[in-house]
Amino acid sequence: MAEVTQIDSGGVGALGSVLISARHRDAEVKLATLHPRVAEVLRITGLDLLFDIHSTESEAIAAFLTKKVLAP
Repeated sequence: MAEVTQIDSGGVGALGSVLISARHRDAEVKLATLHPRVAEVLRITGLDLLFDIHSTESEAIAAFLTKKVLAP
């Protein structure tokens, strides 16, 4: 998302829809390289708490490969 410099309510809604669809399919969505304005909108809307956000694309990819071990 490095080239996305701003996001409006339609974009926020689209991200929310993507997240819901992914969760219904037991999938994950990770965001990377957010522009500061986009990151601020996600913070204001609370979506930053729902998405796994990474500084770089390589960190996001690595996060897919890292399996979380759940406690019994």
